[in-house]
Amino acid sequence: GGTTTSTNPVGGTTTSTNPVGGTTTTSTNPVGGTTTSTNPVGGTTTTSTTPVGGTTTATTPEGGTTEPGTGTTTSTNPADGTTTTPASSLEFVQSGMPGELIYWSEEKTDFTFTNMKVTMNIYVVNEDKTGYDLAKAVDVTSAFAPNAKNASEFDFNGFAQYSIQYQLKDAAAIQKEINAAGFDATALMTQDGIVTGFNAKGFTPLYLVLRGDFDLDNAITLSDAKKTLDYVVATQQTFYTSKEAYEKGMVFAYDDNYNNLKFSHYAADTRDGIGVLNNNDVKAILDYQVANMINLPGADEWTYSQYLMKGEEITPIEQLHSDPYAFDEYAVYGEDDEFHKLQG
Repeated sequence: GGTTTSTNPVGGTTTSTNPVGGTTTTSTNPVGGTTTSTNPVGGTTTTSTTPVGGTTTATTPEGGTTEPGTGTTTSTNPADGTTTTPASSLEFVQSGMPGELIYWSEEKTDFTFTNMKVTMNIYVVNEDKTGYDLAKAVDVTSAFAPNAKNASEFDFNGFAQYSIQYQLKDAAAIQKEINAAGFDATALMTQDGIVTGFNAKGFTPLYLVLRGDFDLDNAITLSDAKKTLDYVVATQQTFYTSKEAYEKGMVFAYDDNYNNLKFSHYAADTRDGIGVLNNNDVKAILDYQVANMINLPGADEWTYSQYLMKGEEITPIEQLHSDPYAFDEYAVYGEDDEFHKLQG
């Protein structure tokens, strides 16, 4: 039986005797267990714990887009206790959309967003592992489509702000682009919840109004015809600008806010949708309201286009959807109007 001597770096020598013919036994530290070692000099005991091998998952907040560094991360702890961190994360951002839009709730004219773009950003963990760096940006617009083709496809619950969002329609195209960029598409898409119906980051505010509802109370009444007539008289007969007429108390504005007048203007442009309020619009609102008052058969189910044009859809000119005052020379926005600021 020989003697094995090893030097203890902390100032002493440890000597252990190996019996003749004896067996040296090695014990394995179970995964997740505790390793305890005793330092012969000083009697100090150190204890270290090995994490149980498994998966650590952080949840992505509800709402769609994963922000770099804050999205779902999945890592596996091998039996040796080491932890691996995912190499990257995804972000989808839409751009080129209008600041806001106004439509009649019944409109069936398809949205056309020629400048809309969806970009897929692929991020990788930076060298010091404190954040993410953009590794590649890919145009994936063709894989996305708006959540509705036109205004009539929204569930209209009265005058309010709705949202046009671009949703993923072709998940296979995204997988192909990720793989082409040199990343594991399956892992990344699973990690960040990239599936059909996923919303790109960002949206366009869409305001839907009931056609003919000048006061925006979600009902067509004689009050709407009168308020439309007040606007026509104040601007086209008295020659005040819309802002001057509002400040003089001649024109109604929803929630006593002049900037809301654009919604009323669009709603009341019922007869022809040319961007100018006139007596024809007043008469159209009156005719429609009276038809409902006297309970003409089916009148409560008519849209304006069906009633006024005998089923022929009125398609407003495209400019109306960027500016409801398109051709109204008396309509002037105030300097603090957010709508014009958004439209640039």
